[in-house]
Amino acid sequence: MTAADGVEFARACPLATIVPVHVEDWAHFTENREIIQHAFDSSGLAQRLRWPVRGSTITVAMHDQTAQPR
Repeated sequence: MTAADGVEFARACPLATIVPVHVEDWAHFTENREIIQHAFDSSGLAQRLRWPVRGSTITVAMHDQTAQPR
């Protein structure tokens, strides 16, 4: 999945929190955190990103994806 794919997914699921994982440490990845952040910043969706800290957990609220965004 590319950063552009992530933005497209975020637009398709307007209530979803986006949690990028496996961004670092894999040599075959061509897009890093900065590229992903830039794509979301440019699209106006940066507030939807939640960057996990390695080794810790995060809690993401559940939303009814059938509901209309406000």
